[in-house]
Amino acid sequence: MQTHIDIELFSSKDSLKLISDVLNGVTELHSGHSLVHRDLKPGNILIDFNKKNAIIADLGAVKKIQEASGFVTASKATRVYLPSESILNNKYYFQSDLYQVGLIMFQLLGGFFPVSDEIKWLNKRDAKEVNGIRNSIQKALKFDEIIDKKICNGSLANTNTLPGYLDSQFKRILNKALHIDYRQRYQSSSEFLKAVHSLERWLPNYRQTEDFLLVSHDSGKEFKIYQDKKKNYVLEKRTNGKNWRKDNGHNGDFKSVIEIARQK
Repeated sequence: MQTHIDIELFSSKDSLKLISDVLNGVTELHSGHSLVHRDLKPGNILIDFNKKNAIIADLGAVKKIQEASGFVTASKATRVYLPSESILNNKYYFQSDLYQVGLIMFQLLGGFFPVSDEIKWLNKRDAKEVNGIRNSIQKALKFDEIIDKKICNGSLANTNTLPGYLDSQFKRILNKALHIDYRQRYQSSSEFLKAVHSLERWLPNYRQTEDFLLVSHDSGKEFKIYQDKKKNYVLEKRTNGKNWRKDNGHNGDFKSVIEIARQK
């Protein structure tokens, strides 16, 4: 069975596995055929739940990059997924695809990216200005102008909005993938993939539920973090599926609790 990505279904390692699959597909496009997808976003990624892998779909915007130029023109893809070089110069590089993969990864990990309610990207002043424009065409142009500015200054996908429980390495890798200068991003999908694999290999798995955060290690250790009625953080631990036991070796704030939970 295949279906499109549902962002809320995935833990951190689920997300990294999915991104690895996408990057393998991008490698085939780039290295195998000198093609760029130009429209990578969650809606164009299919999940095969039988094989538990991700498949790149919708190849309608694919275009071949000639070695002499190193780029093609940008597509008419969803505007918020366009990189800065497409906004400023109508250019699209191999690294532009990697930027879009970075955006998918950013969304999967819980970064603020309200594609279903784009007005949330605007601050109060900008929202007031946009809503004050009666002409629908001018209103849309003004909104695009504000979004374009955010893309070009790197604030549309702000890695500071990632969940606080994620290790700093997640932010470091995404900052490189989402750099506004394509020359400062990962220069190949294999380089990006190597960085993703390092996260899979060395860091625990994080799964946020409605009631608690579950932190799991390959060693079999698991930690459960939640808040009590007084809003203090509670930490419980178990090993190899045994009974949960409270760990009181912290001061009740999130920083001290997550530091314990990250320990292998």
